[in-house]
Amino acid sequence: MDELVNNIEKNEELNNFSSFLKIKLLEIENKSVFEFEDKLELERLFLSYLKNYFFDIDKIEYILSKIIDKPNILSENILKQFTYDKKIIFSFVFIYTINLDLIEFLIEQIDIYYHKINHILIQLFVNKENNIFEFQLIEENKVNETLYRVGKLISNELDIGKLIKSITHECQVLIDAEYSVFLYNVSENENDYVLYTATGFPIKTFEDFKMPKDTKIFDLTFKSKNIVRISDVNDNIDYINTENLFFSIKSYLAIPVISISGNIIGGLFFGHSQVNVFTKRDEQVISGIASQMSVAIDNASMYQKTSEAVSQFRLLTNTVPEIIWTADPDGYRDYFNNNWYKYTGLIHQHSEGWKWKSVIHPDDKKIVLEKWNQSIGNGEVYESSYRQKDSEQTYHWFLERAMPLKDDNGKIIKWFGSLTNIDDQIKNQEYLEKSNHELQQFAFISSHDLQEPLRIVNSYIQLLSKKYVDQLDSEAHEFINFAIDGINRMQSLVNDLQEYSNIVQRKVKFKPVDLEKVLENALYSLESQITDKNAKISHNKLPIINADEKQITALFQNIISNSIKYCKSQPTININVQLKYGEWVFSFKDNGIGIEPEYFEKIFLFFQRLHNRSIYQGTGMGLAICKKIVENHKGEIWVSSGYGIGSVFHFTIPIVNI
Repeated sequence: MDELVNNIEKNEELNNFSSFLKIKLLEIENKSVFEFEDKLELERLFLSYLKNYFFDIDKIEYILSKIIDKPNILSENILKQFTYDKKIIFSFVFIYTINLDLIEFLIEQIDIYYHKINHILIQLFVNKENNIFEFQLIEENKVNETLYRVGKLISNELDIGKLIKSITHECQVLIDAEYSVFLYNVSENENDYVLYTATGFPIKTFEDFKMPKDTKIFDLTFKSKNIVRISDVNDNIDYINTENLFFSIKSYLAIPVISISGNIIGGLFFGHSQVNVFTKRDEQVISGIASQMSVAIDNASMYQKTSEAVSQFRLLTNTVPEIIWTADPDGYRDYFNNNWYKYTGLIHQHSEGWKWKSVIHPDDKKIVLEKWNQSIGNGEVYESSYRQKDSEQTYHWFLERAMPLKDDNGKIIKWFGSLTNIDDQIKNQEYLEKSNHELQQFAFISSHDLQEPLRIVNSYIQLLSKKYVDQLDSEAHEFINFAIDGINRMQSLVNDLQEYSNIVQRKVKFKPVDLEKVLENALYSLESQITDKNAKISHNKLPIINADEKQITALFQNIISNSIKYCKSQPTININVQLKYGEWVFSFKDNGIGIEPEYFEKIFLFFQRLHNRSIYQGTGMGLAICKKIVENHKGEIWVSSGYGIGSVFHFTIPIVNI
């Protein structure tokens, strides 16, 4: 009776038994079987055994002997089941194919009850081989149904925990196991196995044992990757000590779950309290399921990692001030961070794909889409500046950039893009350009309109000085000299303004320029100044660069003149050039009076003078002109110096200028 109760409780295929039957059997545990009169419950147990193919002949014959009345007449309940339930008939006949007397008795009982012989039963009785074939067909259908359900799980379930639990349960039911366990390897460390699911005993009980890898019964599964099927664990001296782990297990089946790469993902383990329960067929079927299971676990794991990576990416993109978006290889935009929705006021359905273009300014839309489609086609970096409408229908300037992510074969996998609000920069740039234009116009007008009045004033002063030379005293002559000196300074200033205006207005004409000749021309123009100061100029080999010859000559001339001017005696100037990072880097080193660091920026502005005009003449325009020339050549200019130690003027010119 103990065995019967245990079987009812542990065999999940008998779940259709009512709970009151279990209670009833427990109540009569200490009674003699001859005192048991509740035949109905035993009939239900008998039929359930047959329906679930529970082929313990001793138990079935015992129960059958108790439910047959003294006149050897089966109850109406059993006869009805045998009449219309082919599954019960197949099972019963398969068990008793060698017991023809019992089958004849069954036919006789059905005939007595219905006054006719059930033609199905006769067919089964007459053709025993067909009976067995049909039973095998039922078993095959059972396997196919399980494989179908497992296939659906593999296709649809991406939660690793649910996937493992469901497949393990399906396997347990399929092979009539009482116990099932799945151990999952969660890391590269072989000892890191997690008990994902277990049935037939409390999970906590299993967790109290040492890791299964340390036991011999699991050694073949986790180390050798072999399938293990044991008819009776107690017959094997290597495994007998493991009985406590699986309680009353005798039949044992272990199937390793191996990934495509050959690593052990985990293992499926099944047990039963009876011997010889698991067959070669069970081993083959579960092994096939394990192969599919490994692929499903790999896919679910990859999906989980991808989901985590996507979550981290979205979390990161929502912490930056820019608008971030992604697109598929064809340019279909499938993700925007929160900044997009805050700025535009759109929802995802109105932004995805190509709907985002609805916020582009009509005047900018054509060129933006042309650039985007061009990048999609050639796989090159995308960049565009355009106006974009916000939630209040106001347009702002944005700089949009996108980079393609490519696989090892150069095929685009994904586009990652950003939108940066540059509205303030654009407005400031427009204001600066307007101011510069006005200044350039002023310089141009001044340099031309002031020339004629200066000439007239200078002419009349010269005439006045000559005509009244004998009539004017020394003080008057001194005043005239002051006026002439002022006119000359004004003339120099006008000339510098005109030169600056020409540099700004004149389009730069890039061509190969030999700097050896440029230096020669500059020194020729400065011959008088060089001679007066006894200046020494040295240089290393100067290259041929792509530049505007007239402007580069003015640049050399201004820097050399400035170095000579601000040297008290015997100026020495060394010119050096080096090629670094795609640029020509020039340095003009002198032994002049030097410049304090706080004036490093100021000296390159208009009309900025650091010294008294009576000591060092000039308009304060020379270095401003130098800066503009360098900027026209897409370079930079700066100075390094210190008071009393001379100065070094540096500037760069890119190798290639367009």
